[in-house]
Amino acid sequence: MAGTRGTDHSFEPFARHEFYRETNTDLVDSALNFLERLDPNVQRRIVDLGCGTGAITRLVLAKVQRLGLKAQILGIDPSPLALDKARQSVTSAMVRFLNGSAENVSQLVSSADALFFCNAIHLIEDKHAVFKEIGKALNPGGVVAFNTTFFDGAYLPITEKANRLWVVRAVQKMRREYPNVKIVKDAKTTAMRWLSPDQYSALLQENGFAVTHLECRQVEMTQESLEDISDYSLFIEGVLPSVPLDVGAEVLKHGIREAVKELKLTTVPRYWLQVVAEKV
Repeated sequence: MAGTRGTDHSFEPFARHEFYRETNTDLVDSALNFLERLDPNVQRRIVDLGCGTGAITRLVLAKVQRLGLKAQILGIDPSPLALDKARQSVTSAMVRFLNGSAENVSQLVSSADALFFCNAIHLIEDKHAVFKEIGKALNPGGVVAFNTTFFDGAYLPITEKANRLWVVRAVQKMRREYPNVKIVKDAKTTAMRWLSPDQYSALLQENGFAVTHLECRQVEMTQESLEDISDYSLFIEGVLPSVPLDVGAEVLKHGIREAVKELKLTTVPRYWLQVVAEKV
């Protein structure tokens, strides 16, 4: 079996890149600046939905500490393995981690002042139902903040070309070296649909939110960062469904190396959608 640098195929290596920290820190700042106007003696509740190993939770905690606020921060994720890693990396008494999903978040938490759902909204099939759930979990005037690089409009022309070549070279390597491994698209993969910024805005409005910040930010993805995302389980499953994770990681890393070399790229640009909305 092919070897990979990260045996658990987690998101953590990708989350360590500077552009990731900067982009998500800016989203956290945009979403939580309103807390400065509120009574600092009242404890606030903030949710990191789809928290994974705690990358965004750490940013939220840092922001709350900079503001000198009282807060309860709840990280929620469906993966027990990711939650174990999150508990090891974030040990503040302000933070608790719970097992759960976006589809049942209002059953786990209520009266939240802010909820983050970072780098995962594209994985949700019924986004309307999830925004409705988020609305139930938030106080009136509470904010939801989310972002994604998987949306209609995320690609520049060179991005599309690089991504297409990336997958082609990965599949070619897989067919050469793992001829018995097959790609089998399941119903979830086939049904996944990327929304445009306007469609996200409309969905939020339908569910009782007013958009206060929407930005399509261009980010330069380094080869190293794209190799790191190639090792992430959900990315592998999305690009090469049914392929064993170790095989998928190996061939996708090969694919991006070949793509950037053939296209003579130092980075691959991509837009990152950042949205903040207030419950009205």
